[in-house]
Amino acid sequence: MKRLHKIGLAIIRDDKLLMLRDIDGFLLFPGGVLEEKETDEGCLERELKEELGVDLKKETLKYVRKFFGPAAGKKDTELEFDLYAGEVDGELKPQGEIKELHWFDKRTDWGKVTWLARYKLIPALIQRNILK
Repeated sequence: MKRLHKIGLAIIRDDKLLMLRDIDGFLLFPGGVLEEKETDEGCLERELKEELGVDLKKETLKYVRKFFGPAAGKKDTELEFDLYAGEVDGELKPQGEIKELHWFDKRTDWGKVTWLARYKLIPALIQRNILK
């Protein structure tokens, strides 16, 4: 089984979580695959610029936890996912493979959220009172 290591950022405003709709239609956390010799912070800086055109506010970055689960849309691939919470500078605009920004709340269709986000990431944010 293949393994991907991704770094993600929970951006929360007005008790809503920013999620991104990719070209496959999944709702994902901002972030991406950790490249060789790249730090978690460096990965987030690069991915936030590529996906949203914004800069990471490094002083706000807080580590939440490491999670494991199936990778969305990738058969026989396990995802290792390090989740952070933090803020960004700049106007959020979908770029590249990101087709739409979605502010997740209780009314969001959970069926469009990736398995890992639905069953592990979002519940962890709620449990730690990062997301209400």
